[in-house]
Amino acid sequence: MKRIVFVFRAPIGGLFRNVYDLSIELSGRGYDVGIICDKAEIASKWQGMLDDLKRVCTIGVVQIPIVRGPSIKDFYSAYLIWRHLSAMKPDVV
Repeated sequence: MKRIVFVFRAPIGGLFRNVYDLSIELSGRGYDVGIICDKAEIASKWQGMLDDLKRVCTIGVVQIPIVRGPSIKDFYSAYLIWRHLSAMKPDVV
């Protein structure tokens, strides 16, 4: 079985809607799905969708701090992403 992890910044908007739909479809087809995204506060609509995915994503939904623009904090975010990916052991990122 394939293990797929989506890594992106903001769980809002069109990108998130695509990840949401893909995660549900892939999970329904027997894939193990996980998500790594920003932990910033989001509107209740998007938070509800993220909560839905927490029930569907068998690998897990991990929220870490990811800043919007280039920053020295990117190194910390990259480390956290690497650490979580190492634990999730995905076939596809």
